[in-house]
Amino acid sequence: MKIFKSNILRFFIKIFKILFFSISSMDFYKNVIKNYKGYGVKYFLNIVFLGEIIFLIFFIIYCSQIEGYFSKGKISNLLTKNIEYIISQIPEMKYSDGKLSNKKQQDFIYLYDISKKPIITIDIGEQSHNHSTPVILSSEYIYLQPFSKHFDKVAKYKILDLLGKEEKILTQDFILAILYKIFLQFQDSFTKNLILISLLLFILLSVNLIIYQLEIILLIYIITNLLLFKISFKDIFRTVLFASGIFSLFYPVVFFFGIISIKHLFLIKILPYFLMTYSFLKMKNKKL
Repeated sequence: MKIFKSNILRFFIKIFKILFFSISSMDFYKNVIKNYKGYGVKYFLNIVFLGEIIFLIFFIIYCSQIEGYFSKGKISNLLTKNIEYIISQIPEMKYSDGKLSNKKQQDFIYLYDISKKPIITIDIGEQSHNHSTPVILSSEYIYLQPFSKHFDKVAKYKILDLLGKEEKILTQDFILAILYKIFLQFQDSFTKNLILISLLLFILLSVNLIIYQLEIILLIYIITNLLLFKISFKDIFRTVLFASGIFSLFYPVVFFFGIISIKHLFLIKILPYFLMTYSFLKMKNKKL
């Protein structure tokens, strides 16, 4: 057990040393070119794995905070603030015969998030099919369209399947209770399928980030070989993967939770490439 803990500790120390040098040292990239072998895929996959662990930790914390909001009304992060803000705008509606209605049935209503961006459309009178909000509520259906403005490309759910046949008055508290029930079902399903979800997430992140880096790898390979000096594709591939370590580590957390701004993530991404390029220039000068 002590040997296992010691190996784990050495692994983390080695990884974080590499991450630190990748954003602070030009000589690090010379060493990657001269002394490291292979394509750097093992290091890259280790980084993706650590990034996924960080993501899952944040996800579990967020789920706990959301559960705290639904069960105790505790507002603890931006997401729960947004839920509270959006729920407070929902008008009272009547549900009967599988359809929703309200006093202003002929008008559609936008519900805004805390940044004043329209996030949900309530269009019970179905006046328009051109709403661009992620969620659209009509008299009979809920439409989810995170990447589309057209109903033929979106997920469509019948309200009857959610609320049943019994007549109801939909107040804000009632809708909150429904959301809590859906959340608990999601949480239970996530817990039961955690291993499968983690594996799929790891594969998706790895493939997505590799594809994302390929353009950079090809660009740097062409520029380096045309303007600086001849260097193998394997060396460029490895060096770019090492340079992308910090970005790859925080990418899933930033993408899903926005813990830092996109601008800061861009700086984290650019700095290692700047150091890498400068180290290539120094290597060229030594060759001349």
